[in-house]
Amino acid sequence: MERYKEIRIGIVVILGLFVIILGLYLAGSLPFFERGYKVYVKFSYLGNLPIGGSVKLAGGIKVGTIESVRENPQEGGVIVVLKIDKKYKINRDAVFMIQSTSLVGEKYIDIINYTGNPPYLKDGDIVEGQSSGSIIEAISDIYAFFKKIITKIESTPNIGSSLDRLVLSIYYLETILEEINKNKGYISSSMKDISEITSTLKVAFEDIKRAIKDISTTANSLGSLEIRKLNNAINSLEFTIKQINKSLTNTNSTINVLLDEETGKSLRRIIKNLEVFSKKISDDPSSLIRFFR
Repeated sequence: MERYKEIRIGIVVILGLFVIILGLYLAGSLPFFERGYKVYVKFSYLGNLPIGGSVKLAGGIKVGTIESVRENPQEGGVIVVLKIDKKYKINRDAVFMIQSTSLVGEKYIDIINYTGNPPYLKDGDIVEGQSSGSIIEAISDIYAFFKKIITKIESTPNIGSSLDRLVLSIYYLETILEEINKNKGYISSSMKDISEITSTLKVAFEDIKRAIKDISTTANSLGSLEIRKLNNAINSLEFTIKQINKSLTNTNSTINVLLDEETGKSLRRIIKNLEVFSKKISDDPSSLIRFFR
């Protein structure tokens, strides 16, 4: 009888242990019972990647954990050992990248370019990972770049005075053109004023073009379409001014050019646009940076 009790207790203990072990297995808490395969990912830089962190698909579904990190003395950098759940088959051309949940959030391994199509990674495979740059470093680089541009603007000789002369000359030229349209009989009295203003504009344009060329060289990596548009606008207005100057040598041709309706509209439109732009830059030189974006 006593022996029967002992056998019964033993069976209960064994069954209890079996249930506990089965539960741990299903929960994936025991390393030697974990259901999955290991992938070894080489990185040049980890940052604060935590052991035990998540492995996710496209930043969403958790498909594994970061099991360990070890040195890679042969090639430099480190090797991160990932434990991937066996129900997820990762295509061999998928990309493993270090990501962060936020600016100061926890880092994890993100699997991008996931298709689920063969050929698949298998247990023990070694792949190259991509270390995403630090967000802080990226912000610092952007800040340093724009600080360089602003410094270039501020150190460019005569840009402030050139912009002031440009705005003033454009204002006077537009005023005279309006007067010409209102009083066609007094065109000759405006010729001297137009000549003086266009000469002033030419000097201002040369200063502005030199400044823009220097700034464009510094901002060359942006490849900005706006920079080309700005140069085109300046070249267009400069050409118009040259035409007016040329016309001043001949009274008849001057009158014809100045009173041509399409030319007048085009000139006023260009002048108005450049006046707004020049005034904005004159008031706030750093806004030229925003124009380059």
